[in-house]
Amino acid sequence: MIPETVRDHFPILKRMVNGFPLVYMDSAATSLKPIEVIDTLVRFYTAHDSNVWRSPHVLGAESTDAFEKAREKVAKFIGAKPSDLVFVTSTTDGINRLAEMLMRRKKAVMCTVMDHHSNMLPWYTRARKFLLCNITKEGFIDTEDYENKLKKVDVVAFPMVSNVLGTINDVKDLAERAKDRKKIVVVDGAQGVPHVPVNVYRLKIDALAFSGHKMLGPHGSGGLYISPELQDELKPVFSGGDSIKAVRLAEKGIKIEWLPPPHCFEAGTPSIANYVALGVATDFLSRYIDDVIPHERELIKELINFLDDAKISYLGPPPEKRCGLVSIILKEPDRVAYTLSKYGICTRAGHHCANPLHDFFNVSGTLRFSLYLYNTRREVEYATVVLDQVLTQVKEKAVKYVPPDFTFKMARQIPCELCPYSELCETSEHAIELCPYVPSFVKKRRFHAVVREEIATA
Repeated sequence: MIPETVRDHFPILKRMVNGFPLVYMDSAATSLKPIEVIDTLVRFYTAHDSNVWRSPHVLGAESTDAFEKAREKVAKFIGAKPSDLVFVTSTTDGINRLAEMLMRRKKAVMCTVMDHHSNMLPWYTRARKFLLCNITKEGFIDTEDYENKLKKVDVVAFPMVSNVLGTINDVKDLAERAKDRKKIVVVDGAQGVPHVPVNVYRLKIDALAFSGHKMLGPHGSGGLYISPELQDELKPVFSGGDSIKAVRLAEKGIKIEWLPPPHCFEAGTPSIANYVALGVATDFLSRYIDDVIPHERELIKELINFLDDAKISYLGPPPEKRCGLVSIILKEPDRVAYTLSKYGICTRAGHHCANPLHDFFNVSGTLRFSLYLYNTRREVEYATVVLDQVLTQVKEKAVKYVPPDFTFKMARQIPCELCPYSELCETSEHAIELCPYVPSFVKKRRFHAVVREEIATA
């Protein structure tokens, strides 16, 4: 299992919010960054900063070496060869590039109702024929509908993991069904690669896009795996420096000699430092990737048990079929998320860039809790206590803001053993005026309440 000491690598977790410890449960939007990744970015710009490939000086050689070593690390992390990995800025960037290249020669595409907009819109805006595969009420891809529509398309694209349902799809099964009909298989790995061990060759897929910032890496980094067979069918969608071997004058203008993949797909100066840091992120994540899903399921089970006991509806399958993510159905999820944030709990509210999926379940938006390797059972217990109180307040008073007495009430009702910093605290829960993690205005209110009580008694 993942030790709680992993949290020591994430300096942001030491931050306080309104006097409460930061409890980050929005990792599906972006993950936190370990100090190793942060230090790598600083070190690159302070010691090695240079463009890659053409500069013969020492900085250029160091940058190029670090850049290509990072490609090797990231490729190894997904079970691919470095020559099959194109560096991109995000999953969205990778899928758009691939769709632009593929749709020059293919016509029909099938996505799924559970897809993120970033794996739906790039295909929809380019394909001559666009189909959507249905899902079940339990949150799984409808394999019967999938089989029926396969015969009508050239390309199938689906998520490895749903960013709303938390469903972990059976990628290998879906890919084999498609390959039996000689279809091109594209996988959105934005929510999958950070949580699930991946080997692209065993999955038998043609392409996989993923974002670095969701897997402990920097923003503006990511990868696009393209199988050797598919590479032979594609022509670069972007052109320019670093993508060509030579450009020569010819009778009809110029003649271009492209570099071999992946460099022919990487025109222009890349975000070198970001990719070097992404390599460090995969080094860090490799130590824990086999335990990420078991760790998340243990935590999300606690949260779902609370939801079941409280009779709060949520989307998606049972814990054993999902990652550490759950989306709760509420009337005003944005209000609840805002109130939770007052107590240091970071969640996400809205449609999560998956409008069709919410339409399917006939809900306008949800409140999403998404956990990762740095979350703990204590944090989940704290979050459920706060959530219970928030929902009670919203239901009874229909508040549009945090009630004046709410923070004080929470400070008294949340026992110290649920505080992530309890082992550092030598005070009792009745001496909140001495606790360094309680906001000053709460302490003042507590002090005046005690004084008023003493006066009344006298």
